[in-house]
Amino acid sequence: MVNENPEDTTKVNITTSESTIDLALQSDLDAVNNRITSLTTRKLIVISDSYADANRGGYAHGFYTVMLAVLGMTDGVDAFLYQKGGAGFVGNGQGKTFGDLLEDAITNMTVEERATITDIFVCGGANDEDFAATSVSAAKDTFYNRVISQFPNAWLYYAMTSGFIEYAQRIKLYTVSEYVYNYNLQNRLTLITNAHLPMCLCDSFSGGTDRVHPNATGCKRIGWLLAGAFRSKSSLGTFFMQGAFQNVTGTPASGITAVDGNPIFRVYSTGTALQIASITKWHFSGTFNITYNNGISVLLFTYPLTSPGLVSNNSANSAISGLGTIPVTAEAFVSTSEAYMLPGELHFIYNSNSNNMSVCFTTRTAPKTVTATTLRVKPFNHTTVY
Repeated sequence: MVNENPEDTTKVNITTSESTIDLALQSDLDAVNNRITSLTTRKLIVISDSYADANRGGYAHGFYTVMLAVLGMTDGVDAFLYQKGGAGFVGNGQGKTFGDLLEDAITNMTVEERATITDIFVCGGANDEDFAATSVSAAKDTFYNRVISQFPNAWLYYAMTSGFIEYAQRIKLYTVSEYVYNYNLQNRLTLITNAHLPMCLCDSFSGGTDRVHPNATGCKRIGWLLAGAFRSKSSLGTFFMQGAFQNVTGTPASGITAVDGNPIFRVYSTGTALQIASITKWHFSGTFNITYNNGISVLLFTYPLTSPGLVSNNSANSAISGLGTIPVTAEAFVSTSEAYMLPGELHFIYNSNSNNMSVCFTTRTAPKTVTATTLRVKPFNHTTVY
């Protein structure tokens, strides 16, 4: 049959063309929306050592279970755990390193699934402390490169979550694992620099002969801290410590006089944490030889570990496990008309012989060679833990 109205054919063709264009645009729009959804809906991989063991601290998978509960995420849906006791970047006490666990994740996911992962947390440290820092650092770099190549949209987080009750082990942990885990910023990488804090508290440990793994309290603290870092995409997490604070007074060192009264600071009441707070200006008189380029290091005062709020040093559960430093600024007075600002640190050093904590002020630079008669530490607030 001959179409007697050619305009009808034209209309049909135009309509068909418009429909085709609309479908193509809608397809592109759907693809964009799906991409946006995949990037805004965060999916998490956690790679861990035995701190995420089954039934750790009474939780199905230790701190990982707590972390997911805080974030409202579901294991196997938007969060995935790859865990092995003894694992580290180099450590493989039970046959797997963090790199091996990463390969397990790569194998278990398709290319498309790996593209939906937005965050990868690597949590550990204890199993790397016996290896050379250079070896751990090299393995960490290899791990990083593998993540970048296989998870195109993932942001990587390193968290040194480990702790030891014993002083010697903790110092080794800090000089190797914490140093390496918190070193070398790179693209798509965040270093959670305070991840060690929960396991600095002695009531975070399982107790008894287990002097390295977290109990329920430790799992909560680690999980809360990591969840906070995840939410804020930050290098700092937070965790809550219950309890009141009380004042402790130190005793000036030999040759040092406290001008405004003996130095006072606050401590956490259960003795599981030590918060140092300059309640009064710490103002000391004495002889302070400040040498240009060599700075000054001087013992200011000590305080006993048997003070209220601090646990005593005992073999079962000591809160005194490491050396702490606090950045401060001090003023060195040569005379009433001549003073120098000295950026430096307070060092808290445990003396096992006297069962005291010593507090030193150290600065590495000085404006000139002088002999100061008074030293005033500027007011500050800071929390450190032992």
